[in-house]
Amino acid sequence: QDAKGRFLNCFKAPDVDTLLPVEEFLGKRMEDVLPEAMAAQSRFLIDRVVTTGDVVSSQYDLNMADGLHSYDLRMAPVGEGEVVSVIRDVTEARRSVTRLEESERRFRALFEESPVGLIIGDGSGRLLTTNRAMASLLGYAPTELAGKSFADITLPADVEGTRVVIANLRTGATRSERLEK
Repeated sequence: QDAKGRFLNCFKAPDVDTLLPVEEFLGKRMEDVLPEAMAAQSRFLIDRVVTTGDVVSSQYDLNMADGLHSYDLRMAPVGEGEVVSVIRDVTEARRSVTRLEESERRFRALFEESPVGLIIGDGSGRLLTTNRAMASLLGYAPTELAGKSFADITLPADVEGTRVVIANLRTGATRSERLEK
């Protein structure tokens, strides 16, 4: 694009969709072909790149024929009064992040509200977090247990058995263990 926002050229992969066919926007200003809010944001970014020489980035959503898509935009100066825009469709990545966040939220709710005492620890036997049921069972607040070692909450006679269980889990010798103390 030039400093006036006119589309000078477009290189795109064959499997990439654009808002309009390339021949319908080449040579035109972005205000003539883009939705108003998107054109205003693009105008701001182009002005900044042309004025400062900085590389800028932005994210935006756009309704395409098959639904809402999310994009990552980077603009950089090239030549006198021209910018190059690199646009990536990040729709699937954003959807994956949303699914992961939802899964984490569900796990966290199940973990926290479980009536069974649960501990998440690291491979060395350090307690990372406990739920309220476990903290209550042990006579602590959940925050007081974070960072303690399993040995701190285990009777001396049970420490070695617990150490073996943790080692088996850490090395993958087993995926699940049950231990009564």
